[in-house]
Amino acid sequence: MLSSNQNPVENQQSILNQDAPCRAFFSSIPTAQMIQYNQSKPRSVNMNYNVLIVDDEQALSESTCEYLNMFDVKTAWVATPAASLEFFQNNTADLILLDINLGDESGFELCKKLRQTIDVPILFISARTSDDDVLLALNIGGDDYIRKP
Repeated sequence: MLSSNQNPVENQQSILNQDAPCRAFFSSIPTAQMIQYNQSKPRSVNMNYNVLIVDDEQALSESTCEYLNMFDVKTAWVATPAASLEFFQNNTADLILLDINLGDESGFELCKKLRQTIDVPILFISARTSDDDVLLALNIGGDDYIRKP
C-alpha cells in the first residue's frame, strides 16, 4: 500500500529495481519466445504468433517481447525486412508492430511488400513525428501509427 507522500511511479521503480525477483521471473519465461527469430534455422512447423515486432533496435525489441510474453502474448521479433519476409514463409502473426527506420531499409517499403501477400493489421511504431510520415504510413496500408516516446 502506498503512503500519501509516496509517488506511484517511484514505488513501481523500487519494485522493478529488486533484482532477484525480476531475474527469477524472467528466467521462467521460455527462452524461445524472448529471442530474435533466427532465419538461419530451418523451420518446418508453422507457428502462430500473436505479435511480430519488426525493429532493428535489439534491446528495445527484446524488452518489448519480454513484456508482452509476461501477459501470454506470444511475440517474436526480427531486425530486417528480409527476415520478416522469411518469417512469414513458415509462420503467421495476428499483428505486426513495424518501425519505419530499419537500418538502410524502410518500413514503408516493407509494408507495401507485406500488403501484397498478407492481410494482417500493421501498426507503425516510430520516433518519427512528421504528419507526412503518418499520412504515408496510413495510405500505403498501415492500420495505425504510434509515436515512440
